[in-house]
Amino acid sequence: MKAHTLVLKHIKSGKVLTRRLDEDLKQYSINRSEYSFLGYLHSYGHQPIQVMTAFLDLTSGTMTYLVNKLLKKEYIVKCQSDTDKRIFYVDLSAKGKDFFEEMSDKHLSYIDKLINNVLNEDEKKILADLLTKLGKGI
Repeated sequence: MKAHTLVLKHIKSGKVLTRRLDEDLKQYSINRSEYSFLGYLHSYGHQPIQVMTAFLDLTSGTMTYLVNKLLKKEYIVKCQSDTDKRIFYVDLSAKGKDFFEEMSDKHLSYIDKLINNVLNEDEKKILADLLTKLGKGI
């Protein structure tokens, strides 16, 4: 099989999976960027917005839009640094923490169901190993 065929198959399967995950997130009225943002804060806590921008690989304008959207939903809180007024921090609000924990369990269960309907445990291990090898090798 030619390498470009593998690339096309990988891209197509990634698009299909992404579309299904996006559809699932819609029921919670959030998108992938919001989910990633909330998930990062859930895992790492209080963070400078600049760190979040780099982690999510977003422009500062997109990050501003995302922060404002999550502030409006009351899922995050934002505060200014005491030592450097140019730096702003974000953290999950109590509402955001409760929301993320409840919806994330359901979303992760959905992902498990999607993958487990197609791949068995051995196939998942092989796929994970191959994707890791490909990512590190390129």
